[in-house]
Amino acid sequence: MELCYHGDGTKASPIKDGQEILGTAGEHIKGLEFTIKDEAGRVLDMNNTLASKIKVNWTPKISKDTVLKGHLPDVKVPNSASDTKYCHISCTGVEFSFTVKAIPGDPVQIKCKCGSGTKVRLGEILDSHILVTLKDKYGNDVQKLYHGILKELSVSGDGLVDDEMERALGQGCSFDIKGIKFEGGSLGSRELCVKWKELTDYVRVEVIAGKPTKITIPDWNVDQPVSIYNDHKFSKPLIVQLCDESGNASSEPNVKVQLAKEPGFKLTPVPQPQKTDVQGRAYFGIMTVSGKRGVFEMQPKAFCGRTVISGPKIKVSIQPDVTKPISLVVEYDKSASYTVGETLTEFVVKVIAEDENVMTGAKPSHIAMKLWQSDGRIDTRPPTKTISSVPDSRRRGDTNGHFYFRNRKVPEISGTHNVMFVYNDTKYEVFSNLVAINVQPGPPVKLVPLQIPGTPTVSNTQKIASRSLIRTLQLELRDEFDNPAGQNVNGKVTVEVMCADTVNEVPQLAGNTRKVVLQLENGRATMQNLFIQENTPGKDGQEYFLRCVANSPSNGKWTALYDIPFLFFNDAKKQSQMATLTKERDSLVAAIKTYKSLFVTTNQLIDELKIAVHEANREKTKLREEIKRQNIPLSQLQSLTGLDSLLQQRVKERDQLLNVSRRSCGLQPAVRHQEVLGKIAHLAMVRDSDVARVLSWHMTTDMDCVITHTLRKAKEIHRDSGGKQQVMSLDTMYKKNLPDWDKPLPHIRFKPNWRPAGNPVYARTFLEFPQDPSNCKIVFGSLLGDAIICNNLDHATLYRQELVKYTHCPTILTRDGERIRSNGKFGGLLNKAPAIERLRGAVFGEPLTLKYHAVCTQIDTLQNYRVAMVKYEDANKELEEQQAALKDPEMQAKHRECQEAEEQLKDIDSRLGLGRQPNRGRQPVRPPQPSFDEDPSSAKRSRPSSGRQSDTSSIVNGVTPSRSSAPSTPTRQSARRSAMANDSPNMGGAKRARYN
Repeated sequence: MELCYHGDGTKASPIKDGQEILGTAGEHIKGLEFTIKDEAGRVLDMNNTLASKIKVNWTPKISKDTVLKGHLPDVKVPNSASDTKYCHISCTGVEFSFTVKAIPGDPVQIKCKCGSGTKVRLGEILDSHILVTLKDKYGNDVQKLYHGILKELSVSGDGLVDDEMERALGQGCSFDIKGIKFEGGSLGSRELCVKWKELTDYVRVEVIAGKPTKITIPDWNVDQPVSIYNDHKFSKPLIVQLCDESGNASSEPNVKVQLAKEPGFKLTPVPQPQKTDVQGRAYFGIMTVSGKRGVFEMQPKAFCGRTVISGPKIKVSIQPDVTKPISLVVEYDKSASYTVGETLTEFVVKVIAEDENVMTGAKPSHIAMKLWQSDGRIDTRPPTKTISSVPDSRRRGDTNGHFYFRNRKVPEISGTHNVMFVYNDTKYEVFSNLVAINVQPGPPVKLVPLQIPGTPTVSNTQKIASRSLIRTLQLELRDEFDNPAGQNVNGKVTVEVMCADTVNEVPQLAGNTRKVVLQLENGRATMQNLFIQENTPGKDGQEYFLRCVANSPSNGKWTALYDIPFLFFNDAKKQSQMATLTKERDSLVAAIKTYKSLFVTTNQLIDELKIAVHEANREKTKLREEIKRQNIPLSQLQSLTGLDSLLQQRVKERDQLLNVSRRSCGLQPAVRHQEVLGKIAHLAMVRDSDVARVLSWHMTTDMDCVITHTLRKAKEIHRDSGGKQQVMSLDTMYKKNLPDWDKPLPHIRFKPNWRPAGNPVYARTFLEFPQDPSNCKIVFGSLLGDAIICNNLDHATLYRQELVKYTHCPTILTRDGERIRSNGKFGGLLNKAPAIERLRGAVFGEPLTLKYHAVCTQIDTLQNYRVAMVKYEDANKELEEQQAALKDPEMQAKHRECQEAEEQLKDIDSRLGLGRQPNRGRQPVRPPQPSFDEDPSSAKRSRPSSGRQSDTSSIVNGVTPSRSSAPSTPTRQSARRSAMANDSPNMGGAKRARYN
């Protein structure tokens, strides 16, 4: 069998047995012709019998007519170039076979494939290559490429750098594209268009940020200084973002970033070097700024390998906090002199804020004047025990922000005293400089012994010890407050023996005289060794007294008196007995005086405690009624535990209400300054959401305007912002045509009985001002005018239609966002309020709910009630303790001892022949007072003892001798009276040592 075929209309091509022939993939091998020969090589004629015996494997049926003509069916070439097709022909024992192999057809499609990675940094070359292959319609790679085919290959893409790209022939008759590089454009997925002739394919490449070359600070405007108060925190955290050359955020992790700053201010906590996260960010948190007033710089720096990347410089403008006090300025007459009992000079106190101006918002309750006696140290803050007072009430003509302390009494104790003023608002505590005042004693009004003398007893015997009146006694001039007042006072003290007018016999002093003159130097005189004349006349058992009269020629007609009583006897033995009785009498008098003082003090304390209990109960009852009016259950007010539980519930409820999401203004607040009122959007709050939307939109061009008190400050803000900030000053507003805030609606004047639909109301009534309402009313009265709010457009048009019949109609706004201008125009996009989300934060904030304020009021009332309850319980407990102390056996024993001492005193007075207590002078004699820092126990003076009476030891310093020379009465009562008698001279001084 011989076989041949005709390809593409050419001449016949013979096919040998077992031969492989090539054909275009997917096409057919046509024109197959065959002949069958016998053994002699002669061609056999094809008849029906022979034709029926011919079989092929590439088709199930063969047309007999085709075979009779010597033709075979066409052979389909495989679609894939990798496949071969086996063809077999058989006819009566004769077999013939060949194989058909497909070859790629003409290129009809192009396929592109990227290598190992499809991510490329912006500005860098893609690491992998792009492999481009041409394929026929069955996807077989075209194997034959002709010369110059690369010129027909093109690559395009957004931001693709053509100069860096290289095209070459790759292995297996493909194209190899490398040097893919992008510059500019956005990050993310980008498509590369690969085109050959009319064939096109796309490669998707992920473009990521390039190497970090810049630093940005998200959410921070580095072009303008960041205004912040001293010791305040930034409003947002400081986050540093690494970026590439095009400003795209780089996700380079583990890059060290540190924050450099000028030394003029301090950041807390101190910023430590941070490393970037997987997003290329370094987080420094929210820091507190402290420092002096001024503009400072800080700059982030990143260390990427050996490269240092410097970020933008952030200017931090530390502004003075006008609400933070830093010092107290005290104005007073520094040349003033002070005398005990008079009034201090006027003190004027000013609280200075950080801006070095007077803090006009300071409250009088936060300022106090502290007064105490100096101990020689320079104190920076007042001690615990001081005399405290608050400022006087304001008078007409007082300067705002000045606090006046007038007509404060000068202390009754002379010497150096300290005055200090304290500002304390629980958040800040500021002390003024120490003001030292030198308090001079008053004029001398009395003569006082430095040691209380006893009652001397003398007799006119030869023994000098029996005739001794005074061994040693110092007298001193005092003012009415017992301050030594004799400084630079010199003169004389005349000592004269006096008696009642009914007694004719008066003892004479040694030298047979009734008078002795002592020298008074610097207000002090010393009396030594004063005796009566031997055998001087005198009435036996009579009480005489030494009258000490002080006068000074330099002080004009002025005298001070002091009397020292003594007993005179003719018999020395009797005098000795009476001396013992006199000593016992002096001891009893001192003990009785101490007892009486204790009883009076105790009764006064009980009376004061009763008053305190009454006042505390009255305050408690008053607060209880207030709690009842606030609908607080009284069942939980019976104990402190229940009250604390109720307080915790109210505090928790308050915190929940405080944390409820509310509408807030998103504009950056204005710089806080005493001359800046604030931005209009922050000056008012609106509770109704619909009204807030339409009002914010109606005033949208004014919301960012900063209101200042003065034109100077407005110009300063305008200059600092480069003319970008809207400003308006209160002192340039024309206030005469401002609307009356509380005037009725315009229709009421003309149609008072008309009730218009739509609930018209002035828009200004919806405004709530958190602070400075008087100035805020001026601002909104000027900008908002008489604008009216109605429910909807139909109601607004009807109201306007009726109102214009009588008067001018102002702008009307509706709750659903419509606006009718004052000229009657409405409709269109310019008169329709958008959704509140589209206002970009320029909206009026929502105030706290009324329930929140009610809960806060309840908390304040409950806290005050708790304080009143504790105060009442403490006062009542102390009163019960004092009342119980009165019934204490020890106190009852003191009462009995006092009565016994009084009875003994009467008995001794009768034995001495005294009908009354001796008078020590015209003024009450007070012992010398201890200093402020002296312990009361140290003010007690011990009595020196004497073993026997002699010329050198009788009554020393006017004090009773020791127990060895006194009659012994070994009882507990007498021992206590003796101890109290020893303490009595200085008990008054110990009480005065307490500075109230």
